Amino acid sequence: MALNDQVEVTTREEYATRENVCEMVAGWDLVCDCTDNPKTRYLLSDACRSAGTPLVSAAAVGFEGQLTVLCARRDEESGGWVPAPCYRCLFPTPPAAGDRATCGGSGVLGAVPGVMGTFQALETIKTLAGIGESMTGHLMMFDALSARPTTTLRLADRMNPECPVCCGEEKFDVATYNYDGFLSTPCPFAKKTKTGGLDTTAAPVHGPGASIDEALQRNGRWKRMQAREVEERIDDGSDDFLLVDVRPENIHRIASLRGSVSVPISVFDEDDSQQKIRDAISKGIKTVCFVCAGGNNSQRAAEWFANTEAARDVAVFDLCGGLASWRREVDASFPML
Repeated sequence: MALNDQVEVTTREEYATRENVCEMVAGWDLVCDCTDNPKTRYLLSDACRSAGTPLVSAAAVGFEGQLTVLCARRDEESGGWVPAPCYRCLFPTPPAAGDRATCGGSGVLGAVPGVMGTFQALETIKTLAGIGESMTGHLMMFDALSARPTTTLRLADRMNPECPVCCGEEKFDVATYNYDGFLSTPCPFAKKTKTGGLDTTAAPVHGPGASIDEALQRNGRWKRMQAREVEERIDDGSDDFLLVDVRPENIHRIASLRGSVSVPISVFDEDDSQQKIRDAISKGIKTVCFVCAGGNNSQRAAEWFANTEAARDVAVFDLCGGLASWRREVDASFPML
């Protein structure tokens, strides 16, 4: 305070809710999201996007962190704020309750939030001052265990046309939106399965993440493949091996394994999605391996697909531990999304 005697600190000891979050955001030039749960992240993003206020969002869990700027960006000509993609544009469907990782629930190396908080403070100064290269439309990934700890990815710089906040036909009302329903399991706002009844909330057959049930691995309709085995199949360049990435399509565009095709699990058992896999199998595919971020949805996809007629003449696998295991065992520079 001796150096900056005009700084004024105002505190509010209350939770952000759909009833008060817009009032909390109102009147401020910028908001920093330093929270640790999906509900508050969506709340803050929706409120900031509705108010046209930039949101500097940082996250940390385990040994990793992420940083981006959402909801508004500086217009170079006018100097004012113009709309930018929000958190919901990037993550239109929340993870299943059992797949969510928070630093409170999963743990975090103590220095990582400190690093991410410093990055966040720096980006806040840049954003308010209009200096340097903005993180709007970019995602910085931080890996505390890497000798090259930061990687910056380019995100979509346009709003998701299906985002109800940015592109909805009606004005989005934060105060009446059912956040608990949106984040519940199963999510009532996610696309429903149509033909095969794929359950995206079912417990992973082998157990969470990189777990392996040895009896299922020996005798099940499908099996788990280790990251090094997948790497060998990719490097072989074989025409009979198909990788199916079941993460959201926008995440697949940001970072994916070489040769993988995108079939999001949210539409996995719809006719068009099934046809995409059937077309690949008709070209001589003998092995299909499903991939997701952490090894849960890939199991659900493999379990469902192994029981379909299309899987009759192919071997079905999933990447054990998902892309998290790929990052640990094969390529430490691969971003975790």
